[in-house]
Order: sequence, then structure tokens, then C-alpha cells
Amino acid sequence: DDAMIRRNEVVTDTALDWRRLWRTDYWGLEMFDPNTWTHKSFRPFTVLTFRWNYLLHGFGNCGFHLTNALLHAVCSLQLLIFGRRALRLPWSWAGLLGALFAVHPIHTESICYVVGRADIVCAQVIFLAMEIYWPIT
Repeated sequence: DDAMIRRNEVVTDTALDWRRLWRTDYWGLEMFDPNTWTHKSFRPFTVLTFRWNYLLHGFGNCGFHLTNALLHAVCSLQLLIFGRRALRLPWSWAGLLGALFAVHPIHTESICYVVGRADIVCAQVIFLAMEIYWPIT
């Protein structure tokens, strides 16, 4: 977690360099530099959320972990809404779906490790896309 936040100039610079955001990977390494090895994990929105956390809390890890927990809660709520509206589950079943997602132990890493936010943001985008795509009648 420390390397992802402290060494990523997109996160820590005083001014946001949009061009750098679009040409660096998740760890802040240049993706198109032939002299730099990178696994090219491109996650610009997640990096932006790290930047916003850094601007609000500095390097204090409490803010980063609280944000991950809140984003996970939003994911659980999104799944509950999807279950109710798109799958047409009764409120009790949709609530159970959201609650099981919220407390399932497989999500522990996504909440406890700051870099796990990429999984949470990905889930939010998927849930939002399904909600938009699914016919609402």
C-alpha cells in the first residue's frame, strides 16, 4: 500500500498532471517507456480516488481504510438495489443479497488493503453498468 501511494506522483503532486494519469500504471510507472518494466495495470479512476484521499487526509491510513469501507458499503447497497429492481427480488431477498455481499469474508482484502480499492471501484462500475443496462419496468 505504501509504495502505491507515496511513490505515485499522480497521487502526491500538488497539481494533477492529467497526461501523466493517462500514461502511467496503477503504481505510477510509465507504461510506454521501453526502459521501465511495468505490468500495465491501468486504473486511472482508482488512482484519482487515492489522490482525493491524500488531499483530504495526507498519508494517514485511517482515511484510506475508512474510504474503502464506505465504498464497500455503497457496493453492497448497489447490489441490493440491483437485486430489487433488475432481478425483481422481494425486499427481504434483495436485503439478504446485499448483506451477504457486505459480510462475505472474500472481500476482506479489498477493505483492509488500501490497494484493494481497485476491486471495490471495479465492482461499483459493474453494478452501475448492470443497473443502467438492465431494463427497468
